[in-house]
This record gives sequence, structure tokens and C-alpha cells, in this order.
Amino acid sequence: MTNLLSIQNSLQLPHSGENKALDKVIRASLKRKGRIGLTAVEHEILPWNADLFFLDESNLFKRLDTQKQHAILTECNDFILSESYFIEKAGLAYCAKMILAGETTEIRQMYGLIASDESVHLQWLSPFVKEFLRITPQGKFIYSITKMIDECDANTLYYLVQTILEGWGIFYYKTLATTCQREDLQSVFLNIVKDEAIHHKTGVALFDPRKLNTHAERKIIDGIKAYIDALRVGTQDIVSCVEKHTGELSLTELISLFEDLQTEITSTIKLNVLKEIMHQPGMEHFINNLEEKRYFFPYSAKSCAEIYIQQRK
Repeated sequence: MTNLLSIQNSLQLPHSGENKALDKVIRASLKRKGRIGLTAVEHEILPWNADLFFLDESNLFKRLDTQKQHAILTECNDFILSESYFIEKAGLAYCAKMILAGETTEIRQMYGLIASDESVHLQWLSPFVKEFLRITPQGKFIYSITKMIDECDANTLYYLVQTILEGWGIFYYKTLATTCQREDLQSVFLNIVKDEAIHHKTGVALFDPRKLNTHAERKIIDGIKAYIDALRVGTQDIVSCVEKHTGELSLTELISLFEDLQTEITSTIKLNVLKEIMHQPGMEHFINNLEEKRYFFPYSAKSCAEIYIQQRK
């Protein structure tokens, strides 16, 4: 059944807002479950400061006028919120697939519950994400996740999405929550973290490495590499946010920027967290093989800058 299942992860589905009756029912359902979100209000304070992105350490950033600094920070904040929004949106299609692929009633029940959580998270985050940023995903990471959801079988997804991605979500969303300057948004991320912990445990409980065939193993390796590569290359998306307001930077300027953003240090920390999450029973040989090939080592600032220029073309 799983092999025949195809779910289109339509990330660009709009919030139509045309069916007011349906909107009202959604809000009523959330309220009944005690999971109604806060209404985001216009706020002068950005959710995250420059120090979250290490922009406060950047000589280039320091030389810019206040207006450009604020514009770059706004861009970085918008990117985080938009990416989080689309990850939760991808979760809806993922759960639809996993419910249908479920081999037991309990598995279908569990994914029904997770789908409800993803729907709630999307409702919570949507008011904080500018409308035009809900149309097209930014960055390449979300497309890697979409590819996994579209192409992998259920058992492979138990590991790649349910175990690894949800496990990473605990670390990532907790970081966003603890550094957030806005109490309303901080509350949203803290509540999402609680759900992510349950979602992660579900993957650990369901994944069975003994069921992996050659095709699934290939998908596992490709998925693991996609996660690792997203971290090894450093803060490419933050650098892109900077360039939108400075114009194209030279290789020398980019190397200096990646160095100031402490790309090797931060990537090393993130890669170690990721590796710990990936170390699940029966998966040691996959991780050990990648360690031997030095996959869990970050790229240098120079390499990150060269990769950035290559992808910019």
C-alpha cells in the first residue's frame, strides 16, 4: 500500500480566507481543544536580536547605517518565521500520507493526533508571518524535506522526518524560544517544542531498521546527507539576507562575513546535535561511515563563501 501512495506536498496552497464559516469552525475547534493561538499584533520590537545570527560580531554589519541594519535584521527574522511556517505546512501533507500508510489502527490514530498538532502550529504561526511570505518557501532546506515526503516509504520517513527532523525541531525551536524578545511568539515556540518531543518519540518507537531494503537505504543516506549539507555550508540564508541590502559582496567580503558569523563554530555545534539525534539503534553503521568520510565536519569560511557564490549564479 505504501509503495503505491503518492501525496503532493503543495506548499504553495494559499490561505484563501474566502470561507468565513470554515475559518470560524477552525477557531472554534481550536478553542474547544484549548489550543487557540494568540493574535499577533504590530510590534516595534523584532522577535530576535542581531546576536542570534552573530551579526553583532560582523564588521560589515557594524559599518552599515541603522536603517540598513534594521532592514537586514527584519529580513533575517522574516526568514526564520517563513521557514518555520512552511515546515509546519509540510507536516500536513506528511501526516496525510502517514495516516493512509499506517499498518495498524494505532499508527493511524497517532498520525491523526500529530496532524492535529501540525494544523495547530500552522494556525499559531500564521499571524506572525507576513502574507506575502506565506506564498513561496525561502531557502532550499524545505524543498529537501518535500522531496523526502514525496518519495520515501513510511518506515524511511519514520527515521528521516519523524525521528531526525522532529528531534532537530526540539533543539531548534527551543533556541528560538529562549532567544525570542516577544512573549507572545516565545509562548508559541515553547508550546511547539512540547509537541515536537512527542512527535520525535513516535518516530523512535515506529522505525524498524530491519525493514530497510536497498532502495530505502539509499533514500536514508541521501536524506542524512541533505540534513548534514544544510548545516555544513554555514549560514547561507543569513548571508543572503545581508546581500539583499548591501548588494553583491566580493569573495573576500563574503569570507570575512562568514568568519564573523562564526560559521565553523556554530556549524560544529549543530552537526554534533544532529549526529546525536541520528544515532538510533541499528543505524550506527550509516553514521559511522559518514563520520569516517568526515561528513560531520563543517566547511571553512572560505569554502562557505565559494559555495555561496556558486549557488548565487
